[in-house]
Amino acid sequence: MVLEKDEFTDETLIQKLSEEFTHKKKGTGFDKNDIAQYKRKGILPKFYGGNKLVVEKKFGINIIKVQGEIGLILIKEVEGEI
Repeated sequence: MVLEKDEFTDETLIQKLSEEFTHKKKGTGFDKNDIAQYKRKGILPKFYGGNKLVVEKKFGINIIKVQGEIGLILIKEVEGEI
């Protein structure tokens, strides 16, 4: 199974968030409970980009489609562009 650039499984989204932010704002690592909460709400927290999430079944697996680049809003806020 090949996923598009904006598609993630729970595990690959944990990896992507860990690459971009190392850990949560609280200092702990990302886990499946965090991803489940983000999927239920349909959005990443603003601190991590505030991206809208859409969950679809693909090949019998829940795939998370992330709209926009993860972390883009946070980076712009830090650079003072927003």
